[in-house]
Amino acid sequence: MNQTLLGKEKTIQASQYDNDRIAVMGMQVLKDRYIFTNWIIIGLLLTIAIFAFVRYQMSNRVASAARRDYEEVKQELESYRQKLLESKTSLGRELQTERNKIEELYQEIAYLQKQLRSNSGTGTFRHG
Repeated sequence: MNQTLLGKEKTIQASQYDNDRIAVMGMQVLKDRYIFTNWIIIGLLLTIAIFAFVRYQMSNRVASAARRDYEEVKQELESYRQKLLESKTSLGRELQTERNKIEELYQEIAYLQKQLRSNSGTGTFRHG
């Protein structure tokens, strides 16, 4: 009877040993320790994921602000270029107008000199 009792006790101990442990990569590990280790790993992964998400959000905000600033500067530059082109065109027109006026004055001077030469013999002066 003692033998049977000892056999049953060994069977119970073996069963309890198998029940308390789990085989992980060929090693017998206590289930509590295995569960605790898994929760630690899950917690670390969640922490890393949250950290990465927060960093992404911050980087995304900075990138959005940089894009917005770039677009503003680009629009300001385009506006400046447009104003500069308009100013250049306006100045070119004014310059051409002044050149035309000078040319007209030269032509009038030449006409008046011709009139003066032709009228110097007659003594009359006519402006035309």
